[in-house]
Amino acid sequence: MTVLRKLLLIVNPNAGTRQAHRLLPEMISALTAGGYLVTVCVTDRNGDASAFARDHAGDAGLGVACGGGG
Repeated sequence: MTVLRKLLLIVNPNAGTRQAHRLLPEMISALTAGGYLVTVCVTDRNGDASAFARDHAGDAGLGVACGGGG
């Protein structure tokens, strides 16, 4: 039995060229193939990413943010 590592993927669908939402299935597929159990949180407003990271800090071994203003 394969043990999947837990990953939190925080997605800002409005950042940059706004392709994150379209590419989300591919990202999830690639991460799953890499041995991760993916939890996805999609931001809706300012502060969501920080709140998601804080709220899920104990649930996942790795956090990944996709999109942002930086």
